[in-house]
Amino acid sequence: MSDSKEIAGWRELDNILYNKLTGLEQIVALNDYKSGGEADAGRLAAMHGKTRQNIYTTRSKVKKEDHPNDAGMGFASKRAKGKTMSQGADKISTSCSQSFGS
Repeated sequence: MSDSKEIAGWRELDNILYNKLTGLEQIVALNDYKSGGEADAGRLAAMHGKTRQNIYTTRSKVKKEDHPNDAGMGFASKRAKGKTMSQGADKISTSCSQSFGS
């Protein structure tokens, strides 16, 4: 993947996280990304005063938003392609952690 495509992918990821997702959606998306799959729904529910079903429903919404044009640049595909937090997502992680106390 060329550098320009990589940069565009990170910008798309950032756009989805901050402009298309809100509140619990951002929390679930970031925690799933950081876990490399699906973060524990029970733990997320307990931390945020929600039910596991709330987390599952929110995750479903996030997954739909994550692949808006099947470009393969969403949260799940970034991790699947071996990207790490140190390769650009650390900014997203830090910012969201500060915003939501995750």
